[in-house]
Amino acid sequence: MSYRHGKMGIVSGEDDMRRRFWLLVVAGLLAGCDGGGTPSAAKSPAPPPLAQAWTRTDLKPIGQLTAVAGVAVGYVADSGRLQLLALDPATGKTLWQRAASPGEVVTGIAVTVTVVDGKVVYFRADPKGNLFASMVVADPRSGEDLAVTAPALFVSPPAECSNKTDVCTISRTSYKDRAVPHRLRMTDKQYVEENTGEPAGARSIGAGGLTDLGTRKPETLAVVRDGKVVWKRPLAEAFPAGFSTDHGWNWQLYSQQKLYIGSVYGDSTGTRDTTLTRDLATGSATAALSETDGAVVWRDSGSSLHCSSLLDLPVNPDDADGPAVAVRCRSKGTSTWSAATKKSTRTGLDVVIEGFDVMTGKTTWSVPVGAADELAGGDQRPAVAGPARVLITGGTGPVVIDLISGKAEKPAADATFWCGASSEFTYDEPYYFDGKPETKRRGGTLGVACGIDGKPVDRQPGDASARAFGTRIGSDILVAKAGAVTGYHQG
Repeated sequence: MSYRHGKMGIVSGEDDMRRRFWLLVVAGLLAGCDGGGTPSAAKSPAPPPLAQAWTRTDLKPIGQLTAVAGVAVGYVADSGRLQLLALDPATGKTLWQRAASPGEVVTGIAVTVTVVDGKVVYFRADPKGNLFASMVVADPRSGEDLAVTAPALFVSPPAECSNKTDVCTISRTSYKDRAVPHRLRMTDKQYVEENTGEPAGARSIGAGGLTDLGTRKPETLAVVRDGKVVWKRPLAEAFPAGFSTDHGWNWQLYSQQKLYIGSVYGDSTGTRDTTLTRDLATGSATAALSETDGAVVWRDSGSSLHCSSLLDLPVNPDDADGPAVAVRCRSKGTSTWSAATKKSTRTGLDVVIEGFDVMTGKTTWSVPVGAADELAGGDQRPAVAGPARVLITGGTGPVVIDLISGKAEKPAADATFWCGASSEFTYDEPYYFDGKPETKRRGGTLGVACGIDGKPVDRQPGDASARAFGTRIGSDILVAKAGAVTGYHQG
């Protein structure tokens, strides 16, 4: 699909509340671009038109499906339970379905499909309940168990270890225990505690072992791989004073350039019991660190990488783990989150979208979009207009922007797109936040057919939008919507 499937970091309960305020998504696996900036998408002949092949209205997906080994794998939720299933992309037939669990991961982290070495990894609900689960590695085509751990309380989503075959996570065996890093070794199927040498409180914040060591005087970033600290770097060497991952983070690994590029955020004023207020112009910054030794390559104050993940798009929609567009947002104004409404509002909002050179951080193009609320915490996400193309409806919009070239153009009045809507679902086993039970969980992004104003419409989105938004498997494209999954066939 268009929005890249990233892995989110580990946060405490209080951090979770701040995550919701900043609306950050910690993205994970990200391959690099070929050059310093975003590579150009290769020109190709116009593809054949799409035709709807099937639809499943009995499914309630919580996000877009993931292509694995020629099948579509995704989560569905209903009646307080969660299921993982695989569909035949050509017919929509269910190939297998298993009971799943979000684990003891904080509720602000989206439940998404994890793929490691071509296999599906998920948490299977345990009969003892209350978020106990087993971690399962399964064959994507048959659902057959390839490795299963004993029941535990998993506090982080499963993730690919640095050797790209094992599965790494953080778990504890009981509520009295401290959660520690573990590794599921695929060579012997053993789930073992991982001695990473990290202090208590360390947390993963990005791909390739990027870690916040948990210290605060000074706050220190590090890369930890195979139990060894490769390098350490004080956060303050790359970001302004007072910035901390406690206020949110968004890191990407550009592997071909051997750079970590990410944004970290400043603190807000107020309290989470009343209101939290943040200055948008001074509350974010982006920096690039060497993957090899952590050296600071460049800094950029006042910007947010991929607009807090809202524009985290691959150059090629058929390669969700391929090169990403190098884009950021630079915003002015104030954002205020209210404890009473659990929503944030903006005043004086003014946003500029920028392309940038990966190696130098220099701006390559910029498009002012004004008070585009969808880029600053609004309920709506930018619509996908095509490969690396988005529709911005707020501010100076409607306008379609090519995130590779920066070209902006007005859409046709009757144009229709796939807009993205964040999803939530109920899971009966509660997560306790400050002693209070919480059953609402966060899913991924669901498709909504929308017009140029971003409002829902009762007509089919254009083929270019469907190809970029949906999950492509061969000549089939699948789009998950609220209460349905639809398959389209190309050619």
